[in-house]
Amino acid sequence: MDDPLPAGQAAPRPLGGDIPIYQPAEVISRTADSHALLKSSDDPAAVAEFYASVLVAGGWRVVAHDRRASVVSFRARLGGLGVTIAIYRRFGVTGIALSTYPV
Repeated sequence: MDDPLPAGQAAPRPLGGDIPIYQPAEVISRTADSHALLKSSDDPAAVAEFYASVLVAGGWRVVAHDRRASVVSFRARLGGLGVTIAIYRRFGVTGIALSTYPV
C-alpha cells in the first residue's frame, strides 16, 4: 500500500502491540495506547486487508475472524496482549474500532 500521508507528515503513533492507525483516517477518539475509533472514506474491504496483513506481519495469532455484510472483525493475540479490530460501513464512511488489552 502506498503511503497516503503528505510529504513530511508523520503517521499517528500506533496503539500498543504496534497496531497502526489506518491512513487515511480521522481519529474520532483515542485513549493513550489501547483504544481508538477512526473513520475513513476507504472501502471496508481495503481496510480489512490492511489490518489482516498487519496482524500476519506482526506475528499475531488470529483467534477469530468474522466477515459479514455489515462488519469485518478480527480478534488476535501476541504474547500477553490481545487486539480486537472491527471495520464497518455506515452513513457513507468506514468506521474502524481498535482495542488492545492484556490477556
